[in-house]
Amino acid sequence: ITCAVWAGNLYNTSLDNLPAVSGAGIILRNVLVYLWDHGFAFNDFYLPKKDLKWIKICTLSGMPASNFCPDTEYELYDRNNVPIGTCTWHMKNITKVPAQYKEWAANKNIAVAIESGLKIIFPANGSVFKIDHNIRHTLQAIPLKVNNINKPVRWMVDNHYIGQNSEMVWTLQPGIHSISAHTSNEKDSVTITVLE
Repeated sequence: ITCAVWAGNLYNTSLDNLPAVSGAGIILRNVLVYLWDHGFAFNDFYLPKKDLKWIKICTLSGMPASNFCPDTEYELYDRNNVPIGTCTWHMKNITKVPAQYKEWAANKNIAVAIESGLKIIFPANGSVFKIDHNIRHTLQAIPLKVNNINKPVRWMVDNHYIGQNSEMVWTLQPGIHSISAHTSNEKDSVTITVLE
């Protein structure tokens, strides 16, 4: 049996007041206890017959650990799907996270790498959202955010101008949408899907 639970929000921010053991962990436990109590036949656990390899990873970035990563743990990977490279967030005596994590990093006193160029940091390219018909449509919106850039930013959705600011709010509409941010000399775009 495979059972997975995810608890989060649409804004890609941490739920500091709801750790996994209080949110997703309890839901997962309740599902498994329910199955056990109702006679679900759990199979004995066994390791898959794949060629597996333990990889030391950085617990902050999730990338294979470098010598500079202060907190690490080992994770099991299929040898045909081992992550490449090493952690780019930790250097000698410094931790720098990508600009998309600037709000989280500010609360943790972690330096943020300076990105050159315009970049949409929310929504992520390929994101999928779903309209909830039990909630008033005008309340179903997502933030549109770019990295910390000191220039006016024009926002377009499906080549229609929606406003100018480093952050906007856009009400969800069903379909596949191209969202783009423009400055006088730069552009970045993402594609999202909104399900009915």
